[in-house]
Amino acid sequence: MQGRPATHVLSGLSCIDRLSLQAQARAMKEIIFLVEDSPEGGYEARALGHSIFTDGDDLEQLKVNVKDAVATHFDAADQPKVIRLHMVKEIVIAA
Repeated sequence: MQGRPATHVLSGLSCIDRLSLQAQARAMKEIIFLVEDSPEGGYEARALGHSIFTDGDDLEQLKVNVKDAVATHFDAADQPKVIRLHMVKEIVIAA
């Protein structure tokens, strides 16, 4: 990709792929969770690049559960400094 800015390389990637690359680049200074509405009510969250999944009845409970899941998944020395929740909302409309 000689002579092309990095943004051109990223423009062909999906939002999730871009977020995953960003998460890897931050090298555990930060971890990103995708948060979606749960079919059962409340929210579901999954970490990008890690096998961490949790849920919560509301955003406050989700935050508590995410922090607990991260603390459980990583050793104290490897804990990310920042947890980012990326809210994903899908809206379907009739054509």
